[in-house]
Amino acid sequence: MIDLYPNATIIYMWLIFMAAFLILHYGIFRPTLKLLHLRRTHTHGIKTQAELLEKESEQLLQACEKKIDEARQIGIQEREQRRMAGEKIQSETLQKGRQAMTAKIEEARSLIEQQSREALLQIRKYSQTISQEIATKILGRSL
Repeated sequence: MIDLYPNATIIYMWLIFMAAFLILHYGIFRPTLKLLHLRRTHTHGIKTQAELLEKESEQLLQACEKKIDEARQIGIQEREQRRMAGEKIQSETLQKGRQAMTAKIEEARSLIEQQSREALLQIRKYSQTISQEIATKILGRSL
């Protein structure tokens, strides 16, 4: 029959249990828990460091974007200034060209007026001469 009452083997079993418990506790569980704890603290430290680096990189990215925007604005302003300077030069050149053309037109107009006056005077002289010749031929005598 099975004896369920404690006997002398219980002491040996208790000693084996305690030896196994102590070996497992100090040999496996404590080092494992210590490794897990070190891993957790190390992971937390790296995670914190990664978050700091991410924030720093975002700040640097924002600073770079700000500098790019500033450079873009400066470029737009310079382009606008150069465009306006070009338009000013263009209008000045056109103005000078118009003035030169106006001067040439006025010169040509005055030359044409002078030539037309001279031609009119020549025509008047010629017409007087012709009229005298016609009158001489019609009358048959000289005037």
